[in-house]
Parts: sequence; C-alpha cells; structure tokens
Amino acid sequence: MPESKRSLLPHSRRLHADRAAFLVDADSYYTVLADVLERAQRSVFIVGWDLHTEVRLRRDGRQPDSLGAILLETVRRNRNLTVHLLLWDYALIYVFERQPLPLMSFVWLSHPRIQIRHDATLPTGASHHQKFVVVDDSLAFIGGIDLTLNRWDTREHLANDGRRSDGNRSYGPFHDVQAAVAGEVAAHLGQLARHRWKRATGTTLPAPELGAVESPGPPKLVWPDSLDPALADVEVVLASTTGSPTAGSTDIELTYLEAISSARRFIYVENQYLTSAAIGEALEASLSRPRGPEIVLVLPRDASGWLEQSTMDVLRTRLLRCLERADAHGRLGVYHPVTGSASGASIPIYVHAKVLVIDDVVARVGSSNLSNRSMGFDSECDLLVVGDTNPDARRAIATFRDSLIAEHLGQDVAEVTRCLEATGSLIRAIERLRGGHRTLLPGVTMAADWMLDALPDRTIVDPERPLELATWIEEGLPKAVRSEAEVNLKIIASLAALGAAAVCSFHASGVADLVNALELLPEVSVVLLVGYCVAVVVPVPATLLHVAAVLVDGPLVGLAVATLGSALNATLTFFAGRRLGRDTVRRWAGKNLNRVARRLAKRGALGVAVVRALPITPFSIEGLVAGASGVRVGDYILGTVLGAFPNLVVATVTVSLLRLALETPSVYTAAFAALAFGALAGAAVLLARRVNGRNRP
Repeated sequence: MPESKRSLLPHSRRLHADRAAFLVDADSYYTVLADVLERAQRSVFIVGWDLHTEVRLRRDGRQPDSLGAILLETVRRNRNLTVHLLLWDYALIYVFERQPLPLMSFVWLSHPRIQIRHDATLPTGASHHQKFVVVDDSLAFIGGIDLTLNRWDTREHLANDGRRSDGNRSYGPFHDVQAAVAGEVAAHLGQLARHRWKRATGTTLPAPELGAVESPGPPKLVWPDSLDPALADVEVVLASTTGSPTAGSTDIELTYLEAISSARRFIYVENQYLTSAAIGEALEASLSRPRGPEIVLVLPRDASGWLEQSTMDVLRTRLLRCLERADAHGRLGVYHPVTGSASGASIPIYVHAKVLVIDDVVARVGSSNLSNRSMGFDSECDLLVVGDTNPDARRAIATFRDSLIAEHLGQDVAEVTRCLEATGSLIRAIERLRGGHRTLLPGVTMAADWMLDALPDRTIVDPERPLELATWIEEGLPKAVRSEAEVNLKIIASLAALGAAAVCSFHASGVADLVNALELLPEVSVVLLVGYCVAVVVPVPATLLHVAAVLVDGPLVGLAVATLGSALNATLTFFAGRRLGRDTVRRWAGKNLNRVARRLAKRGALGVAVVRALPITPFSIEGLVAGASGVRVGDYILGTVLGAFPNLVVATVTVSLLRLALETPSVYTAAFAALAFGALAGAAVLLARRVNGRNRP
C-alpha cells in the first residue's frame, strides 16, 4: 500500500490543531507554561496526577518563578480569570513526598477564583494519571510531565546540575516530553477537564467566553512567541480513558495497537514501563514478520525505588525475554540513556517519557505508560499527531524522533538524520553514533530468575481492571508459593525480617524494667487489650504493646494476645476513619501520613499487607487512613493479617530470646541474642535505604 494511502487509526476521530509543538524535558515546558499562564484571559485548568505549589517553572532568575506565585499574581491582576486545579485524590495513602493539601490550600484558597479539588471517582486501586493544562480552551499542554518536584531538567542532562534541585534535595537526570497544541483539540481538552470536574464535584462549569474580554489584550490566547511551532494545520487524535471499567476504557490500548500494526520501517518507543501484555503481543507479532519494522525501545535502566524494581522490572524482564525470542530477524534494539560524570562513571538518565513514533506518520505523546493499568484501569490522556496526508507534518515527526535520539547520543540532529539515511536503519545509526560522553547503552537491568518465579501474576501487580478479593486470593500469590512449601517459608521469612526492624529500639535494661513493671499488674492480658483499644485515639507504637504481651504472658499466649489486640485495633480504627471521612483524617494526621512510603500503600489487600509489614507509621494512623480512603473491609482485614502476623511472630521470637538471655545469663545466650539483634539491625538499615528510593509513576 502506498504510504499516502495507509489506513492509520481507522477507529479514531481526528481533530484539528492550528499549531503544535513538542516540548522535550521540563525546562522547555515549564518556561513556556509560565509565560502562557501569565497571559491567560478567562480560564486555566490544570489536571494532574500530582502538583506542588513551590515547583519552580522559571530557573533563570525571573520572578515570580513558582507555580503558586505565578497563578496567584495572575488572578489578582486579571479579575476575569478563574483557575481550577483537579488532582488525583490519592486518598491519604499515596502521600510520600507529596505536598499536603493544607499547605497547598494556604497558598491559594484565600483567593475565591482559585479552586482546588481532588478527584476520587475511580475503581479501587486505580489512579487519575492524566497530565494536561488548558488555557482559555484555545491552548493546551499534554504529556507526561507533572507540575511537581523532582521533574525539571534540561536536554543536556548534566551529571551535576545545581539547578536540578527542589528545596534541599537534589536528584538525578530526568527525561520527559510534553506537547503544546492550539485550536479545536485544545477546546476538546477543555471539555474533558470540565467533564472530570463535574464527576468529581457535581458542579458544571461553563466554557470560557472569548471575544468580549473587558481587560486589555487579545480576546483569544495567541501562540507564545517563545515557542516555535513544529507543525501547523495538522490532524491529531486524542486517546483517553476515564479510569472507569466501563466508559471509554479501550481508546488508549486500541490506538496503540492500531499504530503498531501500521508500522512499515520503524517503531521508536520511549517509556517508563514495558509490562502491557497486549502491547507485548503486538510487538512480538511485528518482530515475527519477515519484513516487519525495526523496534527501538529506550527505557530507564531500572525502575525508581526498590518496590518497583521488584515488581515492574520483573514484569518488564518477562516481556523483554519474549521479545528477544521473537526477534528472529535482528530488528529489536533495547537501550537506556546515560550521561558521563566528572569521574568518568556513567549516570543513568531516568526515562519518564511516554513517546511512540511510527515511521514518520504518527507521533504520540501523553501520560500512558506501556503497562496494563494504563490500557484502561487508570485514567490517561495522549495526543497523537498524524501525518499520513501531510508532508510537512511527516517531516516534523521525523525530526522529532531524530531529535530525541540525538539528545540521548549527545549528537546534532542533522548528524542523526544523515546517519539514518545512510544506513536505512535506526539500530545501525544508533550503534554507529553511540559511545560518547552522553550516550545510549544497550540493554536494561534484567531481573533474576528466582524473582521471575516468585512474583505474583501481573493481574495483581499491574492490573488491567479492578480486582475483587476472590481474585486476589486465587491469583495473587506466586505460583511457587502455592506449590512449594520451601518457597512459601522464604516469602514469610522475608516479610518477617522487614517488620522486625522496630524491635531493635529496645535495649536490655529497658526490657528488664518493662518486665518488672508489668508483672505487678493484675490481669495484664485484659489491660493490654484495653491498650490496643486506647491506641485508636492515642497513636501508640504497636511494637510496645506486642513486646509487653510477650514478656508478661509468654511466647504463645503473648502472640495470641498481640494478634487479637492488633485485629481489634485495626477494626476500630478502620471504622473510625470511615466515620470521620477523608478530609477530617487528612487534617488530623497530615504529618504522620508522610511516613507512608510511596507505592507501598496501594489500595487493596496486597497494599495493606505491605504497609502493615513495614514499620512506617503507628497502626492507628494506618487504620484511620484505610477507613477514610475507601479500602474495602475484606481487603483490609486480609491485608492486616498477612502483613501484621509475620511481624508479631518475629517480635515474639526476638523478645523471647532476649528474655532468655536476661534470665539465664551466659556466654551462649548473650551471643545468640546479640547475633539475632545484629541481624535485625542490619535488616533495618537495608530497609531504610530501600524505602528511601524514589518512585515516579
């Protein structure tokens, strides 16, 4: 079929964009966005996964520089302007390193024309992952870049860039992409924003009326002078999901599959994840064709944070191995970008972009990862520029792809284009040009075989749809755990080792004093159970109560008392949180919630189990959070048992060993107790380092 007659995205509605441009890396995006926000006439809509008022959009000394200051000054200056910010309601569980709502509100809520709302209209476990900004329904930005901390970087990706810091924290090189569009497509994004606002709040917002603006300036926002439009009068497609399991949940996946199947020469991908079963099958089919396209995948070397490295990287390894087996014709190239440091070491550049370029006819930029949950579980929004009938658009799409490769290789765009034309191959061009200070290295970190066998099915880790409790029980545990007792014991031991870190805070004299004091109390077991109930309103560390139960009642009875007390506390705090509601719990427990590590507390039984297994916050806080955030009762009870019981067992064994050493002092008992506590201390240090790993969705 001639290139001009190709059938691209036949099931998608095409829209018109007066102008469009690709903004590579947050430095390009933030600078332009700051200028556009200051010129807004009627309406600003910001829809995001995360947002921080103090993110600096400008880093060149111009003021105001932060998102909060820019918006506040603009609405004060323009009395016709309203600003609406709609964020995913991470429901008090996903709060690590996020800005608490009270602090955000302090900056903005004093102004009546700036409104902030959280959107919780999602199935359990899903997230609102869309990231777009619409100004006056005439200009919009869409892509993968959140208006939050730790995203800013330049296209140079310097190893040590002092500007790549938010507050007192610096971070590594970070790569992402956003697109700017004007015209009909921007108006459609405005409609999407108002639709989500109504679903989240029940309030209908009118479209901005342009053309009769009383304030000075043009009645309609014009394209910013600081941004060179790469395309004009071009056809585009908006692919989106609402996050609902029934409404619009196939658009994201369908457009991916249609685009991949239409490829003739090249499929170029940049993405944070690669775990989608449907995308994997489509790429396998493409590689299996005798004369199919080359496929170049630019991925992060590792996921950010130990939990995702133990889950999403494992799923990625499974998929990549399938692609390698299907690559009978040598058309697959997998790379990760790095930049050189002063010491000569290669520093990985984290790839957060969500980009797909098919030949020179489709360029996709958006929020969707190549993961199962992005195909219809989470809410996503992508822009596809289509150039099948527009020669100028095709040239712009090819230049966009070549510029991304040039950025990763530290080369000029013209050099990449010349090499591509000379070799006729993306892979051969990359291999010929790579190897400099900033370059692409082949491959990514692959998970070990034992991790591939131990990880639960992707249905749990990376779901395509909402999960029921029965599904989790049936499919959530690793197959090896269901069939081999030895692996089962290893998994339980691993969870126990994580939770035991809290016990390390007790030294021998403290335990002895505690034993003497508690043995004087009558009916200590009843008193301890009452203590678990009191902990509903007083955030007492659960470890104190567990240790007391074991010391006074002995190992077996103490373990039973601790288990019953934990269940009692969990149930009471859960229903208290449900009764109080999300906003009340958020205000009451804001600082404590920041201790919950991001990605360790997804909704569902597995997420609850992980939080219960880690010594991050008092049990009472966790129970209130779970109740207020809509976690199902069944998931919460199952997760509490799975997560807390191994910790109780470890606490029982450890405290019993310590008591033995105190009551029967000898070289052997002292050495045994010291060895046990040394192992636990080491586990605590390792856990602290891993929990501090960053995690970017």
